[in-house]
Amino acid sequence: MLASIARWLKQWTRPIPPAAGEGSRDQLPQPQPDGGAPADWGPTVYLPGHGQMSLRKALPKVATMEEPALVSECIIHSSGYLRQAGIERAVRLSDTRYLPLIAMRLNDWSAAVRQAARQALEQYRETHAAADFVPALTALHGAARGQRADHAWIAAFMQGLAAEDGPDWLLPALRARAPQLRRAAYVLALDHLPQRRAELVTFGLASRDLMQAHRALHALLQLDEDARLACIPLGLRSPFGQVRQFAVDHAPATLSREQLLRLLFDPMPRIAGISRKVIALIFLSVCAINTNASDCAKKKTYAEKEICRDPFLTALDVALKENYDWMMASDIGEGAEKDLAKTQKKWIQSRNKCVDRECITSLYKSRIVEVCEYPVIQGVHAICNQFSHVEMKFPNWTK
Repeated sequence: MLASIARWLKQWTRPIPPAAGEGSRDQLPQPQPDGGAPADWGPTVYLPGHGQMSLRKALPKVATMEEPALVSECIIHSSGYLRQAGIERAVRLSDTRYLPLIAMRLNDWSAAVRQAARQALEQYRETHAAADFVPALTALHGAARGQRADHAWIAAFMQGLAAEDGPDWLLPALRARAPQLRRAAYVLALDHLPQRRAELVTFGLASRDLMQAHRALHALLQLDEDARLACIPLGLRSPFGQVRQFAVDHAPATLSREQLLRLLFDPMPRIAGISRKVIALIFLSVCAINTNASDCAKKKTYAEKEICRDPFLTALDVALKENYDWMMASDIGEGAEKDLAKTQKKWIQSRNKCVDRECITSLYKSRIVEVCEYPVIQGVHAICNQFSHVEMKFPNWTK
């Protein structure tokens, strides 16, 4: 009886390893000199699919798991030992479904788990194309924002993916329907692929994703002057008022006639006000905003000549073109795009048959509304120009 009690006390008075959420499996007891396994002791864990058991019994079972759902639960387990074992098992299975979960562990509170996650991703990169990592970019971005993650390693990892598979591997993520994925991919690329910054800024300014456009504005200031000026026209055409305002504030001293007319009926009062001030100076001579008379004389039809010489009709033409371009850039579906292009071509043919100004004005009034009636499948519907906006800007030219 006394001998049994002594053995029991000896077993439970050994040093206990750290809590189940911390430490490395190397700190666990090793096999005995006689070859026997150490006794079951230490933390008791819940192993998915098996129930409660000692950690010593749980680890070998993780190493032989085949069910993806169980391996995934181990990777996100509350026990650091099981998370580490789950990551190592995922590498042996070489299934890309585990990549997002492994990427999350880059910011794990256990240093051993973080190291296991880095090693696992490096091994995956040796056997898989960069495109296989696209679903993991959201988790990788989340880890990159954490304080415990190795940011230098994440930057080198992104550079390695870009170097091995070229620049095109990231495009599916940047254009993904899921906003979390396309935004995470865009931020990671801007932060860790400086050699592509100018290309990414151009992509973001033309994007219909507000977050991508805002991040593009911040990155725009890091470009050289020539590159910034080349991006201003994209900013002026952005569907987002903040981006257009930024572009107006940083635009060169002179804007083109088309840019001024587009900004004239901008929904943001400040932008429209700036355009009105510039146009007021230019309109001291009406011909300054119009094409010269010799160019207008080259137009073939009455309608084209009137649009060329008449500022009000010119503004209507710009408003319609802007609405048309915005809708074609929106996600309205392939069938709707074909229908919009077809009806626009027929409308131009009808407009060119007009023989008076009233006919031209009437057609523009209806068409400006019609092109914006197509529903948007994904994203935000463009804020379309209205006929009344142009009328208010040209009160003396509507008659």
